[in-house]
Amino acid sequence: MGRRDLLLGGGIVLLGLALRLAFFFRAPPLLVLRDSASYALPALDLVQGVGFDPELKRPPLYPLFLATGFWFFGEDLRGPLLLQHLLGALGAGLTYALARRLWDRPAATLAGLMIALSGDLVFVEHSIMAEALLSVLLVAALLAGTGVRSARPIRWALLSGVLLGLAALTRPGALALAPLLALTLAWLAPVPRHGRLLVGGALLVGCLGTVLPWMVRNQVVHGAFTVAGGSGEALISRTRRHDRGFGFDAYVVRGDAAHLKVDDRFTAARGWVYRQLARTDEAELIFRGLQREFGLSQAEADRLLREIALQAIRHDAGRYLLVTARMGVDLFLGWDKSLRGMWDTAGKPKFRDEWGERAAHVLGPPSAAQEREFPTAQALLNFHEHHRAGGLLLGLFLLGTATALSAARFRPALSTALVVVVSLAMSVALAGPLSRYRVSVDPLIAVVAVGGLVGLREVGRSLLRAKPLRRGLPRRLPAPR
Repeated sequence: MGRRDLLLGGGIVLLGLALRLAFFFRAPPLLVLRDSASYALPALDLVQGVGFDPELKRPPLYPLFLATGFWFFGEDLRGPLLLQHLLGALGAGLTYALARRLWDRPAATLAGLMIALSGDLVFVEHSIMAEALLSVLLVAALLAGTGVRSARPIRWALLSGVLLGLAALTRPGALALAPLLALTLAWLAPVPRHGRLLVGGALLVGCLGTVLPWMVRNQVVHGAFTVAGGSGEALISRTRRHDRGFGFDAYVVRGDAAHLKVDDRFTAARGWVYRQLARTDEAELIFRGLQREFGLSQAEADRLLREIALQAIRHDAGRYLLVTARMGVDLFLGWDKSLRGMWDTAGKPKFRDEWGERAAHVLGPPSAAQEREFPTAQALLNFHEHHRAGGLLLGLFLLGTATALSAARFRPALSTALVVVVSLAMSVALAGPLSRYRVSVDPLIAVVAVGGLVGLREVGRSLLRAKPLRRGLPRRLPAPR
């Protein structure tokens, strides 16, 4: 990039930082009851010298990121949140750089501004949730991937793989993107056929080499060779909370022992799960109950829940696919977020019960000054909200994908579009339409959407180039004599 791009990108970063700091000093930390605790408590344990042992369903990078914030700024949730806002502003600059590599400067400027002023991203960055870190890592991985069209494609592919591995250590679903990116980058690299195999292999080596040590650790500690567990709990939530159409009561205990080929403890646990599913849709409470009532490990409880959910899905696969597709569209279009709903959560008694005495000092209700600033904080989030332009963004996203398919020079944008589609599809298929999963790919959506405008401009130029063919003709033929 040239000097003009550096100035534009730097200006976008500063604009994004100004918005984020204006919000940061007005709002209390925004927390999700159990999810935020499962990230923050291991980080506090590490800082306090207790050790580092996140739950099986939580990969390590985000708790380590939180611990870094606690080390620098003390045991205060505002420290990690400040780092997240700094990362968010940097993410707007990286979005500009990615769009600049794929399209042109005007499109890149628009994409960068959309992310710099995104209220959805500012909201997530002010929450103790992993998506703020994941968003930046995905943009960085794709930006590195564009380097495969340079003179050193293998180095760039390796770097892209490492960044994707870090994304998987933040959210394990990112690991499923590795084969997709390996294939697309190998296809896009301007090298001979054997060189393309090296490009795709370099990405896989970088990604797997990054996640493998943690997978080995989970095998030793939990007996599960995986980046993170939790798929069973997520699938139960997907089929019980987000879709009421699955009737788990139809499968009660018949044939359980033969199906599982395990001891009576698992058979009893399976029947207990079905009885609980008739009463509640809180998958995490059921997961904890399996450990408390039956002595199952985290890996065993998750495996049992996964089998129960998959049995329900197999029984009505058509409904599952149809509802998943509908959820995917709804998630892309988005919906309004409730700032007030999370504004004072940290001061509620149930949060203190969940976080425990050792973390009570980081919780507390918003101050009187913060309460007075609530209207301003809400207004700051309203500069640009995804759901207000969800239909337009969907149309432009499809146009941007078509533009990448239609012209060779825009072909690298296909990998970004595919990452968005696959990420959203996996999210709704495994966990349901949770808005924070879409927010993590909002920068990528913006990059592809501005490509739709580039495509419209190219069509307009083609039409204008066709007009001069008629200029030499007379407006009216002379009348016959």
